[in-house]
Amino acid sequence: MRRLVIKGAKLIKIDVIAEKVKLDEILEQIGIKHNFSTIIGNLIYYVLLLVVLLTVFDILGLEMAKDLFNNVIGLIPDIFISIVLFVFGMFLADLAKDFITGRLNNMNIEQGGMIGSVAKFGILLIVFSMILSQLNIGNDLVSKLTQYLFGAIALGLAIAIGLGGKDAAKSFFDKLTKK
Repeated sequence: MRRLVIKGAKLIKIDVIAEKVKLDEILEQIGIKHNFSTIIGNLIYYVLLLVVLLTVFDILGLEMAKDLFNNVIGLIPDIFISIVLFVFGMFLADLAKDFITGRLNNMNIEQGGMIGSVAKFGILLIVFSMILSQLNIGNDLVSKLTQYLFGAIALGLAIAIGLGGKDAAKSFFDKLTKK
């Protein structure tokens, strides 16, 4: 069964998609040396194994084990959605970083790489917040921390722009008052 799922995943070219979003590189960085189709095949195999065990526990009348497995199986869709969010979030963050860096470098702005990295960090922060919310881990805390962080960044930018544009604003108002 596992081999059949792995072959099916290879037929729909899931490994090519994983390469395009650099998922293989991410998996190698954390020490996983299998390709994405093998991981999907193993995941589906173990899910089916859990379903068979759940059926066996139901037949034997072991309610406590059945409830435990129901809770575990109930988490699988949330974990799958979180993985999808992570993959697309990484892809979107890399795409935004490359786009912003390229555009700013074309406009001869020296800090294009740094601004692109900040944009990538912001997108990854939002994606991380979404993943934790999907997994029901500290929803209120994560939401508040994300709001406070973006508020602090906005306030810092407003102060920096305000202090940096002080002379320009003074000259503008001097011109207005002289007229």
